[in-house]
Amino acid sequence: CVNPNLPDTNRHCLWSRDECPSNDVWVTPNTWITDSMTVDDFCTCDRVQIGACVKDDNFMCAVSPDACGSDEQYIGAKALTEREIDCRLCNEFGLPKDAALNLKLPERPAQPAIQQISRYSTASGACVNDKEYVCALESTQCADGFTFLSARQLEVQFQNTPVIQCLAEADNVPMGQCTQDRDNQICTGHFSNCEGCFETEEVCFQANVEKCAMQPKDQGDGSINFATFGLCVNPNLPDTNRHCVWSRNECPSSDVWITPNTWLDSEELTVNDFCTCDRVQIGACRYNDQFICAVSPDACGAGGSYIGAKDLTEQRPDVDCRLCNNFDIPKDVALTLKRPDAPKNVAPKSAGVSGGTIALICISVISTLVALGAVIYKVEKKAKTEVDPLVVDLDGNSRMPDPVNTGGLANLKRKVHNAVMS
Repeated sequence: CVNPNLPDTNRHCLWSRDECPSNDVWVTPNTWITDSMTVDDFCTCDRVQIGACVKDDNFMCAVSPDACGSDEQYIGAKALTEREIDCRLCNEFGLPKDAALNLKLPERPAQPAIQQISRYSTASGACVNDKEYVCALESTQCADGFTFLSARQLEVQFQNTPVIQCLAEADNVPMGQCTQDRDNQICTGHFSNCEGCFETEEVCFQANVEKCAMQPKDQGDGSINFATFGLCVNPNLPDTNRHCVWSRNECPSSDVWITPNTWLDSEELTVNDFCTCDRVQIGACRYNDQFICAVSPDACGAGGSYIGAKDLTEQRPDVDCRLCNNFDIPKDVALTLKRPDAPKNVAPKSAGVSGGTIALICISVISTLVALGAVIYKVEKKAKTEVDPLVVDLDGNSRMPDPVNTGGLANLKRKVHNAVMS
């Protein structure tokens, strides 16, 4: 883990990338596999700094939170060093003195020629119980007592039920919100887009927030919220090799992860400075020969395997999976950042019904990268009236919305372009 501002002095061997601050560069071991090298070039166990499990005043060195008991708290390697405690993966590296290092580089597979790029967007699944449902991009958005159905399951098993409408409702799925002050409460889909989550052990992200949506959402006070995501940058090609993605999990370990709050200090800020949903590359769930654009492994149901955004691009360079097709922000808005009110959590226990065209985005070998972030815009024209959604039971019967559970989600009618490619 290397601080790019002090690359020669501020560098540490760590157990995993999770221990590396978001503004540092993560360098994988294969970087040192060259013609001339020694054991000293590598991060061996005696050099790896690790964290610790803490209970009361007792510290037990550990590699991750998964090593701690239910009554123990994990402290990362960096925070532990600040307490002047040095935990290592091992005390000594017992390599024989007469050992010779012999490594070979694997051959890279040939890349297929790029002819024409087809663009697709993500499809939504749903959280359901025996009475109601709510559209969701991944299983982590489901409340207790609800079961997640992937987009593939909806397509195959629920064609003649109201929940099938979720396939075209990805734009209306509630996003989360960063809660630490340094992130200015921006809206986003994953906690790794919040810088505060890398610097604190306190609550730093809240899921399913009423006012946070993928597309611009009228707040009723002359402002608009929209979600924004992180940027993954290759430090060797910072001007050309940079991608907006759903979460840090999609960013190669050798690249730099930049959280959305980085752009909040710009004096001449515009919408184009942010990773909006139309710029976010995502991966895909694979079902035999069929691929469905998705934001993470948690979006795939039984029988599906997830392919990350980068791997999808390498396997199918002719396919471009995005979080959304278009970013529908009004043209007459001026960016005036302000601090929103504290987020209000919306438990996913009801569903808005849209009259938009419904179809599933499927392709043969596709992957999806996604990026979301939230900023507030001042609208120069009169704000549009927001309509509360209906709550629809699985049998199709509508009833009045529950103001606690619906959270005022807009019943937006938007045609979604979907495509099937064999």
